[in-house]
Amino acid sequence: MSIRLAFFFASLILVAVVHVVALELYLYWRFPWFDVPMHVLGGLCAALGYSILPFIGLRKRGRYETVVWYVSVVLVIGIAWEIFEYAAGISLIRETHFVLDTMLDLCMDLFGGFIGYGVARSTNIFST
Repeated sequence: MSIRLAFFFASLILVAVVHVVALELYLYWRFPWFDVPMHVLGGLCAALGYSILPFIGLRKRGRYETVVWYVSVVLVIGIAWEIFEYAAGISLIRETHFVLDTMLDLCMDLFGGFIGYGVARSTNIFST
């Protein structure tokens, strides 16, 4: 169980630290592409977070361990994030490319989710 939590918390801390640094240094505004790796990290973090839920009693193991479940959870979280960005006015910065930016963000979330699923599988995260 400790390796499961270690991977999740390491990814969560990495996302948090990089995000804070990016805000302080205005990296999102200076480098429009900087959003892309952050969405990959976010998708990875979401997938790893989903993978530890059975071990803290928040979901059952078994049929929910498929890539479809992981991708679905990551996609729901990604869509919720995009709604938050829109509601907060963050997405309006690049108003002319709003749809393309949103689609790219969701694709990168899913890419990170697939990586997270792979990490979970390769570390025997599904076993007891």
